[in-house]
Amino acid sequence: MAYKSLDIAKTLILMAQEDGGRGGERLTNLKLQKLLYYAQGYHLAALGTLLFEDAIEAWMYGPVVPTCYEHYQKYGSKSLPMLQGRSYGRLDEIDDRIVRQVYNSLVAYSAIGLMQMTHTESPWLDTNPKGHGIVISTTKMNDYFKPKYPILARDSYKRLLDIFTMYNDLEYVLSKTSISRCRSVLDIMPDCVLPYIELTPNELGSINITIRVDNVHRMTINTGDETMSWYYSLDDKTRPYGKSFVGYDDGSLSEIVEHAQKLVA
Repeated sequence: MAYKSLDIAKTLILMAQEDGGRGGERLTNLKLQKLLYYAQGYHLAALGTLLFEDAIEAWMYGPVVPTCYEHYQKYGSKSLPMLQGRSYGRLDEIDDRIVRQVYNSLVAYSAIGLMQMTHTESPWLDTNPKGHGIVISTTKMNDYFKPKYPILARDSYKRLLDIFTMYNDLEYVLSKTSISRCRSVLDIMPDCVLPYIELTPNELGSINITIRVDNVHRMTINTGDETMSWYYSLDDKTRPYGKSFVGYDDGSLSEIVEHAQKLVA
């Protein structure tokens, strides 16, 4: 399902608000436009569908979603106002995850840095002339972003694990061993699984890796200190299959990868 671009914009603004406690900054209209472009491109690459239906145009200062740009134009180069409450639709879990991957991977760049980045990429470069009404085709975006999505997703998970490491005393005391093993599991996950992964700290001091296609089709991996456990369900009728084992040998990891691929197939 494609959303309104303004709903995606508000989702990104809210992510920036929530990130403020970790030193993040509020978004400007210019930075928002670039994040919308990247969210559309990486969603298209990961799932083969558009995140929002509104066109992206090739303006002088990079890709722009005109409907969103005009909505926030009155704020100029100032930070966009904070949202009060949630007066827009929530995203599907997988769509939200991909938008968060884009945000986590690119939020550290300044608006100018993102603009300069788009100026080196083929979707904007190969769309001519530049200006209002000149649409960047979804074909150009898909061709460019498809091979790059796995890199972005893995970078996003790495940043999230870094945040867990830095701030783990705020809620749970996370095991360094668990964080390390979590990285190892993520490193071997096939590209096709990456859009469906969610990382969650638990009260035992380890991290759960959840691969969720929907509420029924899911797999959970607990990267504990002594043992690693996992289970998965392919339908709502059979009992979830699971396993617990000591150590992280290649055979055990290969089994996890095999079931993860089966889940998203």
